[in-house]
Amino acid sequence: MNKLFEDEEFNLKETLFKAYGWIDKRVTKIEKMDRFRVDECEIKKGANGQPLSSVITMYANVKGASEIELFISGVPREGPVKEWVEKVGPTFAKMGMGTITITLKPGDQAKLDDLAEAFFETVAPGRRYDTPSFKHSCPETASGLQGLEKVLDGIWRPKPKAAKKKK
Repeated sequence: MNKLFEDEEFNLKETLFKAYGWIDKRVTKIEKMDRFRVDECEIKKGANGQPLSSVITMYANVKGASEIELFISGVPREGPVKEWVEKVGPTFAKMGMGTITITLKPGDQAKLDDLAEAFFETVAPGRRYDTPSFKHSCPETASGLQGLEKVLDGIWRPKPKAAKKKK
């Protein structure tokens, strides 16, 4: 592995660490950490100081400097979320039994906002859904997706082109 790739991968992991912290307290070096919990329930704390529980969880697995696999479990299997998965296609997102696996590369993070909208639409006023906890977990998940998009924008934003010197 070349040094530049290692540095970029470390920067991605460091950015995720600063935003979300450790998932496994036994790992003490950022470069050895590949998996980060990126949902809102880890960030928000209850009255007892413990993370709020949520039916929907999100994990980001760093596959390299320019690839993250986002795994979301406990998702609605019908409605706007399923429609979003079908729209973006299987090369970007795959849906299993209550799960979505998304492969993110630089520039793809903007699609997370569309998925967040699908989660908001799932529990929009007047819409029916089978799982009562979606009332709270879908907006939390949408907020988490928007937060992850902002974090990835910070590390994967396009590099500014060097200004041409005038003669």
